[in-house]
Parts: sequence; C-alpha cells; structure tokens
Amino acid sequence: MASHHSSACCSCYAGDDRFATFEDCWLRNPDAHVFPGGSREKMKAGMHKCCFLGIFGVAAEDLTKIKQDIHLYNPNLTTHDILTCMEFGMVQHECVSQFRMGSSVFVDKDILRPCLDGKRGVVRRHPTEGVVVVMEMVLEKEIRQVTGGSVVRVTQCNDVLHGRQGIALDDGDTRGLCRVEFDSVVHTIPCIWLTSVVEAPVFCKTWEDYAIVSLMPEQLVPADKAGGGAHAKSSKCTDISNMVAKFDADSTVIAKVFATNDVNMAAWSQTAQKNAVVDCICERHERHPDDFLEEESICYGDTVNFSWDSCTGTQSIFECGMASQCFFYVDESTAAIRAEARIGWFSRESGAIQWEFAPAHKFSAIKRIVKRDKSLLVIGSRVAYRHDNTRTGTLQEILSHCPQASAEQRCLVRWNVQPPVVTEEDMVHLERSVLTQQVLLPVSLVVGKIANKPSDCNAEFVLVNFQGRSEMGDRIGQAWFSLRKLSKGRLRHRLRHFMSSAGRVVRFTVQERAGISIRDVIHNNGTVLIVNDTALRNFLAAVSTFCRGASRMHAHHITHGDLTYGNITLAQSTNMEHFSLKMIDLDEMAEHSPGNMYITAYQDDLTHIMQALFDLTRKVTCANNNNRDVQKCCEMLHDKSYEARHMPVCSSSAETAEFLLTIARLCD
Repeated sequence: MASHHSSACCSCYAGDDRFATFEDCWLRNPDAHVFPGGSREKMKAGMHKCCFLGIFGVAAEDLTKIKQDIHLYNPNLTTHDILTCMEFGMVQHECVSQFRMGSSVFVDKDILRPCLDGKRGVVRRHPTEGVVVVMEMVLEKEIRQVTGGSVVRVTQCNDVLHGRQGIALDDGDTRGLCRVEFDSVVHTIPCIWLTSVVEAPVFCKTWEDYAIVSLMPEQLVPADKAGGGAHAKSSKCTDISNMVAKFDADSTVIAKVFATNDVNMAAWSQTAQKNAVVDCICERHERHPDDFLEEESICYGDTVNFSWDSCTGTQSIFECGMASQCFFYVDESTAAIRAEARIGWFSRESGAIQWEFAPAHKFSAIKRIVKRDKSLLVIGSRVAYRHDNTRTGTLQEILSHCPQASAEQRCLVRWNVQPPVVTEEDMVHLERSVLTQQVLLPVSLVVGKIANKPSDCNAEFVLVNFQGRSEMGDRIGQAWFSLRKLSKGRLRHRLRHFMSSAGRVVRFTVQERAGISIRDVIHNNGTVLIVNDTALRNFLAAVSTFCRGASRMHAHHITHGDLTYGNITLAQSTNMEHFSLKMIDLDEMAEHSPGNMYITAYQDDLTHIMQALFDLTRKVTCANNNNRDVQKCCEMLHDKSYEARHMPVCSSSAETAEFLLTIARLCD
C-alpha cells in the first residue's frame, strides 16, 4: 500500500543535509516536493507534508533536536510523511477577506491615507465595493486635511503637476482626495500631495469625529479575538498534550507528537516558508476553487484594488486614458500606400511624426487614427494579440473563406516564438503591435472594475475599467489582464497580508509519519491487501486497538472533535503483515465535564469512527481470495454504524465508550 500523496524528499526520509535551509530545499530541490501528477500542492486538509530541514516555524537551534527525535522513532510499520498540522487563523471553505458587520479589523496599508496604517476599526457594513469601517483612533481631520477655497500647491515630486498652485474646489474627502482647479482645468489630487499656501477665508469646520472610511478587503486584516494570541494557543497545546497523556501515553492511537510551537506571524522570519505556504494554498485553490476557499476568484462586476507589485496589463491606443494618449496616424498619400497601412506617431521630443517603417517618399496626406479599423491589419504587418502585447507576430495571410456570414474574418499569423508557429486567428483578437502597450499599475493607487460582459466571465482575459475612479485611473483608462494571473495575484496578496499581521499566531504540531488517511484510500480507489491469515488477524487487531483507544478517550470525557476520514490514518508494515490505525489533527480535541449529558460531541466521534471503519473494510482484499472473515467484519461494522447513527444525539461518554469497547471485542 502506497500513499498517493507522499513526497520523496531525501531530507524527510534519509536526513540528507545537502540543503541547509528550507528555502534551499524548496527552490533547488523541487523534484523532491512534487507529488504524483506533477503538483506541488502540498496543502491538504489542514496539513503540510514537509522537509525536516524546514519544519514550519521551527527555529534553527531547535531543528536538530526535532530531526533526531524523528529519526530515533522507528516504528515497525511503514509510514509515509511527517505531518505538520498548521493553524494560522484561516478557515477553509471561507473567504480570507470576509469581514462581517461588527467585526474588528486593522488597516494594514493605505497609500492615500497613511494615517490609517496600523489603526483599528469596526466594520459597519460590507457593500459590493469595499468595506465601510468606523475608525477607533483616527479623526476626520487627519484624512481630509484640505479646506475648500484654500490655495494649495502640489508637492508630489514625480507628478506632472508638481509645484503648481491651484484652488481647492471642495474639502478633502474621506477617500483622501480633493478636487483642485489649475488654470480652469480641474484635477482630483490626493490630499497628501497638497500643502496649503493660503487657507480658505472662512474656516469653521473642525472634523473632530472619528473617521468613517471605505476600504478594500485587501487593505484589512481581522483583529484577534479576545483571549487570542500566543499565550492562549500555547495553553491549548499544553491542554491537548495533557489530555492525550490521560488515555494514550504510549502513542497507541494518537500519532506521536514530536514538537508543538507557536510563532507570531509578523515575527516569522523564514520568508521562504511563508511563501511556500502561500504557493500551496494558491495552487490548491486554483485546482479546486469550489472546495477550498470561497469568493476568491475574480468575476464580472468585481471591484479590484491593485495593491500588489508587478501587476501588468495590455492596452491599445483605443483603451488608454486621454491624459496619456499618444496621437497615431496612417499615411494616405496614395491609395497604394494607404493599402500598406503605414503607421506613425507624433514624437514630442522631435516635434515630428515618427514612422514604424520610414517611408521612402514624402508623405502628402496623413489621417489621425481615432477608432479601431481592421483595414490597418494588412499582410506583412507586425501584430500583437489584443489582450496580451507580449505575444507578437507577423500577419501572413488573410483568409477569404468564411463558413458563416456572421463569423469574424480570419487570418494566418506567424508568431515570434522558437520554433516559429503559424496559427489561424480571428482578426478581432489582433491589433497592430505598434498600437499596443504594456501597463504597469502603481501599487495601491488605482481601483478598477471588471468590465467584461457576464458571458465572458470564463474568458482567459478580463478588461478592467479605471476611468471615473481617480485622477490616476482616468490617465490609465482601460486595460486587459490575464484572469488567472489577476486572481492569483490578488489571492497571494490577501494571504500574505493575512499571514503577516501583528498579533496573529500560527501553531505547528509536528507529528509522526502516520501513514495514509482513510480518505485517500477511499477517494483514490486504493485497496488494503491482506497477504495471509496472519495479516488478516493483525488487521482486525489494529481495528480493535483503535476502538479500545477511542473508548479510553471517551471514558476520560475527552472527544477528538474532528474524526473525519482525513484524520484517521492507516499504516502497513513492509512485510504487509502488520497494521496500525491512528488519529491525527488534534486542534478540536476537548475535555468535558463528567456530568455534562447534553453535548453531541461523543456521538459525533462515534458516528464518524464507525462510518470510516466500515468504508475502510470495504477496501480490504485478501490475496488468497478468502474474504469470508473480512465480509463478516464488514457486515458487523455496517450494522453497528446503523446503530451508532440511531443512538441518542446527546449520548453520554459512558455509552459511547462501551459501544466502542463492544466493537473491539467483536474484532478480537
């Protein structure tokens, strides 16, 4: 039996010390971290299968001792991975940027309103575009800054308006922006770029109220709940260790814990480890978006705050903002020359028109290009994919056949790749490469809205409209972005943001190599091979041992709290004759009052155990085709699963402990 989710890292299995750090092993030894199927999707149901060299969150001075403990622990059973159970505040199947009304949040960063950085507030409402937050320690005057009627000067050095004076037409608003008139032209300028030269003649506003501001989810981090933090989590870890010691001191049914430690996320120094966690979550979400994190994919109508670095898009001259638009022309000196679609643009440096291909004649007539015209796409012209200007080629042939009257005209393009490739394309997807440009968005200064039609939501590229939202947005206009890169960039930013907030603590529990989860056995169509009668007896003994351990757990008024298929593991020895069943992932383990008869936790544990054991036995196959005893066990577990489901919801610990003990005796 082999795990479908085992990595083959030499550091894990042989203590290989070629790579001194996790970053070395993760980046320079990638094949060791690739699971079957070629994925580095190591995040799986709350667990990371990790390198010894980089057990997450472990300080370098502690790592040697943990590695030694793991290697000295040499059970007889074949096991597959070290499990590092992580808890860093992100609940799966939820949105990492969801903030409910009344929840407390911190503002991580706001470029236009730096007075908000690191400050705390309370969510008032969650409209479609942003989150409205009532700040606790920031006054309106700290954001507004500018009074309507004042003479102001632009102090931002790299802005085109630097040094100019104008009149503030309004008070600065709570977005951190102010409308200013310069020589009869009105611009919307960030308040932090302005300094007052002459105050307004009448000033009676104090703005002493606490600021109510609209923020994008990317800018917010949930504040820790009362009682949270490292001390509370450490106490819980200690409590769990004490609970386990009461009923399973020898690690018979609970995977052996080698180390548990808490790390403040802001102080977690191993950046490569954090990036690896983010990589894994992003990949898992990308592969299974409906099963992992909700509401983290970008859709039509979404508003996006571009608050991460290196976000690039593509736009043509027909989509760029007017403030930055360059004037392009086509040479129309003769009909023959017009047919060649020679394109030029006005160069401010030379004060003349610069041509894509220098004409061998003196042009006598030119026409400014103001709208998209497919006659500009001619044979021999350099073209780019309209949504991605990095994909360029040469138009080789315009196809005359048209299977449908309404179909777009098609052409053949020889793309600039090695080796060159010729493909048939819709001309509507192409643009003259000289008419396209790459757009690099300034971090946190622009907000855009997805402008595609709803029917285009699953398209490879999305059009984002920045106009009407800010001065900077008006300059940009519209641009196309890869939907995959855009979604992944935003999610990576949100996760890094979420994981780096001060006060948020991640807990790591390093456990033994506990085998393959029952979920993997079932979902991957695996089988448990029983090679002989001895192996069959030992398999039934493993089921009995597990049930006795679970019975002891309940007898001590302790529940696991999350005994799903993924948290019960099966290991088999190399000679395939011995087995072990164990529980992992103890985050929800709890000890209850002996007299409390009104909880469902005992019955929940019991129901999950019985269903998991029944489904596991259905995967057992005997090599000698003598499946009679297995069939009898399967039937017994089926009947007992039915009984467990129909026990009172608030069954006592004594009742469920006795039930599990009965199962153990039947398997003996």
